[in-house]
Amino acid sequence: MYKVKSLQAEQLTEALSLVWEVFCRFEAPEYSQEGIAEFRNFLNNKEEIGKLDFYGAFDKASDIVGVLAMRKPSHISLFFVKAEYHRQGIGRQLFEKMLSDYQLQGIGVFTVNSSPYAV
Repeated sequence: MYKVKSLQAEQLTEALSLVWEVFCRFEAPEYSQEGIAEFRNFLNNKEEIGKLDFYGAFDKASDIVGVLAMRKPSHISLFFVKAEYHRQGIGRQLFEKMLSDYQLQGIGVFTVNSSPYAV
């Protein structure tokens, strides 16, 4: 079981680094150079990133091993887990934490645009 919680602003650099690392390994091979650059620009856009609610999953050493970010009102914008932690239920834990928080706000329908690898 991993600790899953909302991330604070000072944790976003580590979270975005994880997103970029996982994107480069699993998603980028399916993207054009323009698409890769666009994703990188999004991650570097402090204004857009500041609009997201981030959740992180932490291992025993308190390192972030998974990230889920929500764009209000109900869109899953980023959802990444480090490769060595795949198939351990981290994505499910992240999703369930977000779901419980958002259901408290009366939100029950979510959208997501999935990558070819995630499908």
